[in-house]
Amino acid sequence: MRSAVAVLLLGPALSACAQTGQPPAPVAAQEPVPIQAQSPLGAYLASSAAATAGDYAAAADLSMQALAADPDNLDLMRRAFVFSTGEGRIEQSVQLARRLVQRDPEFPLAQMVLAFEDVGAGRPAEAEKRIARLPRSGINNLLLPVVGAWIATAQGKWDAAQASLKPLADISPLAGLYDYHTALIAARKGNQAETEAAIEALLKADETPPLRIVELAGLFYENAGRPDKAKAIYDVYQSRNPDTLYLTNAYKRVAGKVPPPRLALTDREGLAEALFDVASLIQRERQGNETALIYTRLVLHLRPDFPAAQMLLAEILENQNREAAAIKVYQTIGPDSPFRWVARLRVAGNRDAMGDTDGALADLKQMALERPERDDALGYAGDLLRQHSRFAEAVTLYDSAFGRIPKIERRHASLLFNRAIALERSGQVDRAIEDLQRALSLEPDQPYILNYLGYTWVDQGKNLDQGRKMLEKAVELRPRDGAIVDSLGWAFYRLGDLPRAVRWLERAVELKPGDATVNDHLGDVYWRTGRQREARFQWERALKLGPEPKDIPLIEQKLKQGLPTP
Repeated sequence: MRSAVAVLLLGPALSACAQTGQPPAPVAAQEPVPIQAQSPLGAYLASSAAATAGDYAAAADLSMQALAADPDNLDLMRRAFVFSTGEGRIEQSVQLARRLVQRDPEFPLAQMVLAFEDVGAGRPAEAEKRIARLPRSGINNLLLPVVGAWIATAQGKWDAAQASLKPLADISPLAGLYDYHTALIAARKGNQAETEAAIEALLKADETPPLRIVELAGLFYENAGRPDKAKAIYDVYQSRNPDTLYLTNAYKRVAGKVPPPRLALTDREGLAEALFDVASLIQRERQGNETALIYTRLVLHLRPDFPAAQMLLAEILENQNREAAAIKVYQTIGPDSPFRWVARLRVAGNRDAMGDTDGALADLKQMALERPERDDALGYAGDLLRQHSRFAEAVTLYDSAFGRIPKIERRHASLLFNRAIALERSGQVDRAIEDLQRALSLEPDQPYILNYLGYTWVDQGKNLDQGRKMLEKAVELRPRDGAIVDSLGWAFYRLGDLPRAVRWLERAVELKPGDATVNDHLGDVYWRTGRQREARFQWERALKLGPEPKDIPLIEQKLKQGLPTP
């Protein structure tokens, strides 16, 4: 429900994007020690194991050891290249790419890395030759049009740049990408009319344009000497995202206090933008994907001061369960960056994932002190405590967060929902129900709120018919959510409609076979329908699936004695 630190780099909003006060203390984590294998074969096998475990740094080191023993082995060369690039060792990657293309000229990523080096070295014509030989298939159907456009731009081939982008315009979901880079290339060319036309197309295509489009449009009008137009664009975004801090610097600029940054990008910056957009799309579709990681490393090689790309890299590392590495990336984002606040929130989340919950909470409480008008750090701290079953403490922090909110609005429904969970789990059921009802009034069709309130009533034996209707609506909205389907089955069980209870609970077990509660519920309904052997099987399965500690003695008692006569 609540994602206080979600950053959708191509999505509709950035929840909070500024920082004040002192940064958190660096994470106490040792640098990884390079692994030395006993033999080339051992290095090869160990690199495979390291890659499978997500330790790409070790995989890169070990692959290079194996390659040193067999320098002409093409497979080892490819592995070492991929792992080195994924770890951001770009100088090593470039050296390996040069060796690779001599042996395998069709290896796409090696040619792409060398093309970027060519552009950076002022050899765009060489870069153009390299990408011309790449296959037009898979991800290259997206990558090559934007990369090719910027390589053409580096040569002043404006018509060729537009022709390279054109395939994107013919694919509806990618039309925005076409307009975005058309605007940037027109700005580089210095054609104000073309830039404005592309920007206006972007603004008209989406009633709620994402942050990057708002930033691009605002910067264009600022540089064009039309700060009022820029402010109007910023105001619309701010009104839809009232918690965002991202536009703080933009508002300073339009007030005349700071000059706007240039809109025209260099060759390397343009390529970085192109590659960043592709990496972002890959990450959104396949979180933690190795290709997204490699592309993002290349983006930051081309444009080291690119906070959005730093955020994306750290997010990918998070998805690969590399929390210490993610924290280091977040902490490279400068104190004046609009992404700093979100980066600090994410550092806290990663510290918690590494087992340093107290350190994470200390960071979040310090952030709450720095910005007493904001509720997000306290709310996120409450989320961490709730996830660790420290429900009473979580309630205290949620209460403090609400104390900072002058007026409860729709955007606070998720915070109400999260506090309701903590309240219910800490035994404050009446307050929990109040929060759930209020959240539901703000989000009437939110399936998880419907489910939690409906289930709470049903489990208490109260408002059974109303709770059932809520759960039926939740199932209609999320028919493949096993927990919600289980809630509806349980409602029918409490209502005494055993045939429908069996049907829905069996469906819930199909959808969520590894959930202890779902299996326990099916065991109960089997018992009531005379299927006692099957009931015991489900209860035994529930015990093996790790139920909550308070439920273990209850399940054990049912295994011994069955259910009491109603």
